[in-house]
Amino acid sequence: MSLLKTIPPEEAAGGMKRVYDSFSNAIGMVPPPLVTSSTSPVLQALLASCLVYYNEHRTLSQRLIAYIRFTTSVIFDLGSCLRFSEKTLRLQGMDDDQIERLRVDPGSADLKTRDKLLFDFIIKSLKEPESVKAEDIRKLQEEQWTDSDIFDALNVAAVMIGPGLVMKALKVV
Repeated sequence: MSLLKTIPPEEAAGGMKRVYDSFSNAIGMVPPPLVTSSTSPVLQALLASCLVYYNEHRTLSQRLIAYIRFTTSVIFDLGSCLRFSEKTLRLQGMDDDQIERLRVDPGSADLKTRDKLLFDFIIKSLKEPESVKAEDIRKLQEEQWTDSDIFDALNVAAVMIGPGLVMKALKVV
């Protein structure tokens, strides 16, 4: 329940209903930040557009995106986002033990070497942003990650943090 009035999926109409339905059909649920942002339909549409962008990303794997979202939720204690991310990881084939291991040790992420390097960079950026150096970026570029890919991966976390903090403030559980 939010401190602000929101429009739940069962009450949505028009474009908002289409947005809710598309997520519900694609992943079996509506991401909590979309419901929370229904208070501001224009911002909700922007958030939905961003989420669709990542669901169709040309170079970031869905597994990598799911790991980034989950770990961001853990680091910033984003309850609703964390539960959603856990469901997403289960859709990726992870069991509860693997999810718990990732929660405790992000270094245990089961990713291809190239994706793991980018994931580790994201974790470093989230935990110690001031420690990021040009050398970190160079290493990613040597693995053929483009500047756009690196920015997009960092932005996956940013798109979790903002709405997650808003949801905490508005008591969305």
